[in-house]
Amino acid sequence: MKTSILLCIVSILIAEKSISQPGKLDSSFGQFGSVKVDFGKANLFDEIASQLFLHKNGSYVLFIQGANVLARFLPNGNIDKSYGKDGHVLTNLDGNAVVQQSDGKILVGGTNGGLARYNVNGSLDSTFGQNGQIGPNNSGVRSLLIQNDGKIVINGGGSIFRYSSDGYLDDTFKLDTTLFAVPRKGSGACFRGL
Repeated sequence: MKTSILLCIVSILIAEKSISQPGKLDSSFGQFGSVKVDFGKANLFDEIASQLFLHKNGSYVLFIQGANVLARFLPNGNIDKSYGKDGHVLTNLDGNAVVQQSDGKILVGGTNGGLARYNVNGSLDSTFGQNGQIGPNNSGVRSLLIQNDGKIVINGGGSIFRYSSDGYLDDTFKLDTTLFAVPRKGSGACFRGL
């Protein structure tokens, strides 16, 4: 259910650049401006459309947290059957952090500290880590960042790790401090070292 709602919002954003009136659903996207998807999970309320990426070819890649699914949609809202298996990829991670690299590959970080990288076609990237995956480790992946040089920085909830672009721990990355978040009035949190 939540997946359908997010894709409706995407349709509104697309409508602003199409021939439809601004703020109106783009009727050329999906059915009457929305797309409903079902990936076979029993409890739809556990599925949250949490990340959406615009692909270089104009398609959209959506990560559905809870279902642990990456799905790709064509610009018209139809599922892209050439992606993964029938348009989607079921990750084996309990994913909660997802980022798209500049080359279109997608990294998924799991609550168990594992990390997987997927090629543009939805297959695991065998050039990354061990057959496309690294981990798990003792801390979950809370957020991911890709540096300009392609190195991957992981926020592990109190620990920060950096991996090379091919998925190996970067032992040149050293923090001589422990980081913790300090709430700041009106502007979220900042990190301070001990």
